[in-house]
Amino acid sequence: MTLLRQTMLALALLGATFLPGAGAMAQPKPHHFVFSITTDEAWATGSALTQALVASELGHRVTVLLSVRGIYLAQAGSAQGGFAVTAKSPREMLATLIRDGHAVLVCGVCMVAGGMDTEDLIEGATISGPEATFDALTMPDTVVLSY
Repeated sequence: MTLLRQTMLALALLGATFLPGAGAMAQPKPHHFVFSITTDEAWATGSALTQALVASELGHRVTVLLSVRGIYLAQAGSAQGGFAVTAKSPREMLATLIRDGHAVLVCGVCMVAGGMDTEDLIEGATISGPEATFDALTMPDTVVLSY
């Protein structure tokens, strides 16, 4: 049994010498992540915005696209609870993304349907029409996640 273990260890060490070291591996190219959020349900939005914050911390470009009921996440005066994992409200997480230079686009048509006005939006959020939305979704190296 000892000979078998020694042989396996020797093979593992030999194989490891042919693998590139961590420093030799290329760093992943940053992507553009679009988090399309169509709900104001706490669990889904908390998950989406937490992932957006992680993507930002990893150096990726982030766009949050709020439509349908997701528009209410960017409403300045609305009551919002904190997401249990981060203890931050969606509005706080959006504000962090905006502060860090990422885009928060709010569907203008959805705002009209949902009874929101421009002055209802948090600072830094941008009203988006079809052209800006399409541009965000089709940028090179873009990954779209829908919640």
